[in-house]
Amino acid sequence: MDLQTLLLKWGLKIKILHRLPGRLRLGIPALRKVPPGKREFAQGLIGKMVLPAGITFVEPSFITGSILLRYDSGAVTEQEVLANIQGVLSALIEYRDELWSISQDNGSAAIERLNGILNKANRKNDRQEQVDLRS
Repeated sequence: MDLQTLLLKWGLKIKILHRLPGRLRLGIPALRKVPPGKREFAQGLIGKMVLPAGITFVEPSFITGSILLRYDSGAVTEQEVLANIQGVLSALIEYRDELWSISQDNGSAAIERLNGILNKANRKNDRQEQVDLRS
């Protein structure tokens, strides 16, 4: 693993700041580093991306470096939500080169590309889980 990847993983490390049933506020220090000129675009992408199963609402705060999540506590556990979010963050790191190539000028193409990247990561995780179950 290269230094850049390690730094990204450190910056995207999740810390639970507050929790209630069906609601989590997570600290993600790297959110503070999103340039002000790209925050609106990032907010739009997050608002339109396909959310992991059971998560119903995501609202990032670039000022505080946190993200508010609401989820269906009857459908998923807090641990599953955290694993899903960590999976999304890992996908963003792994496929960062593809993400950097997304143009802000074409929002719908950007959303389609982001969802494609997240779907690719989910398929990869599913294959790894199947291998783990056979072991």
